[in-house]
Amino acid sequence: MDNITNIQRSIKLASKIIMPLSPIQTFAAVNPWDKLEDNTFEQVARKFKNSFNIDIYPNKKIIKEAVDKSEIDQQIFKEKAWDYYKKYKADIPLSESKAFFEKYLECETEQAIDKSENNYIKNTVKKLYDKGNTLSKPSEYYIDDTNLEDILDHEMIKWSKLYLDNAQASWAMPGKENDFFITWKNLALHDSLFTKNHKKIIKNLPNDAVNALNEMLLKLEISEAEYTEYFERHLLSLPGWAGIMLWYSEKNKNNKYLLTEYLATRISLKYILLQSKSVREKKDNSVLEDKSKLVKKWFDYNILSLEQWKDMSLVNRKKYCDFAVHFDNLFIHKIYLEAWEETYIKNLEKEIINNYKNNSEFNTKCQLAFCIDVRSEPFRRHIEKNDFIETIGVAGFFGLPIQKKTLKKPHIHNSLPVMIKPKHQIVEVEEANNANNNHYFEKNRYVNSLLYTFKLMKNNVFPSLLLPELSGPFLGFSSIVKSIFPQKTTDLSNKLKREHLEYSNTQLTINKIESKSELPIGFTESEKLYYAFTALKTMGLTKNFAPLVVLCGHSSKSENNPHQSSLQCGACGGAASGFNAKLLAMLCNLPEVRNMLVEKGICIPEETFFAAGEHITSTDDFEWIYIPELSQSADESLNFLKTLLPEVKKQVSEERLKKLPRVDHFINDSLPESRTKDWSEIRPEWGLAKNASFIIGDRTLTKNADLESRAFLHNYNWRTDPNLKVLNSIISGPALVAQWINLQYYASTVVPHIYGSGNKITQTITSGLGVMQGNASDLFVGLPWQSVMNSDSSVYHSPIRLHIIIQAPNKHVQKLLEINNDFKRKVQNNWVKLISINESNEWIKW
Repeated sequence: MDNITNIQRSIKLASKIIMPLSPIQTFAAVNPWDKLEDNTFEQVARKFKNSFNIDIYPNKKIIKEAVDKSEIDQQIFKEKAWDYYKKYKADIPLSESKAFFEKYLECETEQAIDKSENNYIKNTVKKLYDKGNTLSKPSEYYIDDTNLEDILDHEMIKWSKLYLDNAQASWAMPGKENDFFITWKNLALHDSLFTKNHKKIIKNLPNDAVNALNEMLLKLEISEAEYTEYFERHLLSLPGWAGIMLWYSEKNKNNKYLLTEYLATRISLKYILLQSKSVREKKDNSVLEDKSKLVKKWFDYNILSLEQWKDMSLVNRKKYCDFAVHFDNLFIHKIYLEAWEETYIKNLEKEIINNYKNNSEFNTKCQLAFCIDVRSEPFRRHIEKNDFIETIGVAGFFGLPIQKKTLKKPHIHNSLPVMIKPKHQIVEVEEANNANNNHYFEKNRYVNSLLYTFKLMKNNVFPSLLLPELSGPFLGFSSIVKSIFPQKTTDLSNKLKREHLEYSNTQLTINKIESKSELPIGFTESEKLYYAFTALKTMGLTKNFAPLVVLCGHSSKSENNPHQSSLQCGACGGAASGFNAKLLAMLCNLPEVRNMLVEKGICIPEETFFAAGEHITSTDDFEWIYIPELSQSADESLNFLKTLLPEVKKQVSEERLKKLPRVDHFINDSLPESRTKDWSEIRPEWGLAKNASFIIGDRTLTKNADLESRAFLHNYNWRTDPNLKVLNSIISGPALVAQWINLQYYASTVVPHIYGSGNKITQTITSGLGVMQGNASDLFVGLPWQSVMNSDSSVYHSPIRLHIIIQAPNKHVQKLLEINNDFKRKVQNNWVKLISINESNEWIKW
């Protein structure tokens, strides 16, 4: 294998350490370790800790808080710890290993010992483990008093945001039409950072990024065996900017080698700066120090004396060292995480079993299909207190792989999970013969033109000098009013929009039409049948239809929120899902679709009609999107449902808002609405924080249990799914989305400086791409501090891995693992926890 090929292969392997980061307009949950799941969770944790000093287990502070809140059962922790101790085959006396482990679990404090004795222990550890520099991290370099890595980061941030700018800057980066590396090379010759000697090196660099990278690696004396880890270190220095480079390289053929160009630029920069006269080197021995502290515990606990240690052979010393090093902080945090998860599942099992009832049959008036989202759970629980209401859980995109183009939004948006590609485009259009047509398009274009002109003036150098004088008084007054009276200001704005920008009744392009768009617009007759049948089958709604079936999408409302899309439907890639609900409802009401469904064994009664609505999770409102002409019984059901909704809203709001900080004990009806309209509000809702389980089974299993808004709920009946087609699709789609959401919340809580996005108050939207802290930070990849924390010192989200609970016989689950290797790998490698509930209601851990 030639060196260029080896470099390209190593970059591809190294890119697994980061995740592709899409622009914030389409922000959706992503599992930061998705490409590493061939390894166990523990293996990845050890790699990150040993190689990059990143701890992906909950730290001591988070664990202590969980223990104090009784989220971790200490007895479970101790039992698990001793189980691991028994499995470790230590070739040292049992009394000594047991005494060490007992004191270690009791967190015995370190004792002071003589400096020379301490150095003796360090030298022993170094002699035993320092083979081929396995204990040493790369040297740190300083130019004057500044860390070289900090200079590299600053430079890469500067060049990356200029090159990737998404039309935020009016003056584009010169030469941007070229590759990133060439653009940087040409402009760096004019950068005051570099000396004449530096610029001479830059000028002589090859124009091709891979050849330049090859040359730099040779000069830096990086061996081929070290390429992958060396690239990983550079990618993890700025995982956000590197991640968006990776995203563009995967999405755009013209930017196929963008990540390679990024690395070539960064590593060339490093070599160039290392030629500075004031460079000095500092060796990092932190790993050696950590191991020495662990070995020193034999003496701290008075189990060994230094005389005994000196009398031992090197072989015996290594046995004691191996034992101490094996039970390090990472090991303890791993057990605490497992104990946390086991405590959760023990309490969940107790809650479900204690509240399980064989519900009597009722004459169901309404069936409501909600998104599986954890925020739907309290709404469903409260509305089902009325026995004439039945709820169903299904993924919010309702199985429709579509792009949507609405009248209100000028751009097209994928309305489906990010791992699925859209197959159709659905366009919202005005009704052709509507007497109330108010020329929405013309008005909207006029308003957009004004806003665009204002933005252009604001971003352009010369008009921006005059703009504050013209717009300042109005915008200043507007800001003051909006700050003091957020709700009244928003109400007035909405009134003006209704009066002047409200568009008329609309239709969706369900029938396939000829177009020049990349995707076909609308569906053929067979596609209509397929999507309607698949959706009904997936949600288990194939018989016993109520007169009214309501498909409920969901959305969230908030002001001044860069991460607003993170509060939308995860199943729809960060979009509201009411559009999908309306589309499926319209499909299911079509006479031709119903006739074809009969041939597939699904007979929808003539009196049954489908409607669509949207559950607004930030206000607990339910907004109607589509109500067709109904039968008499369906109309009665609709009126019955409408009388229930105000009381449900009140009950859900009281339950939900009490969990939010800065909410008075007395909760008035206007509070949820006012929080979403207040542009200074940093926490309009908790989103999917505290998510912990994904339950796949009959609704009767969980109907009477309070799941505390922590469970994704998907309907499933194993008896009607002998070939596991439905279950496999649930695991491969909705459950996978839930796992990504779960690990994004986990990572944003446990490693916020790498996988979070910092304080929402000090975020800066940059280059139209994402958020930074200030003007020279990484491009942040995850959720803001306020989405996972109660305060600066208190965690709200419980960072545990997702528990997937399937109500099905053992053989059913075993067969699933045999046919779905990806899911099997996730379970075996501890990225998710799998539990099944068999016919006898026994809970079985896999």
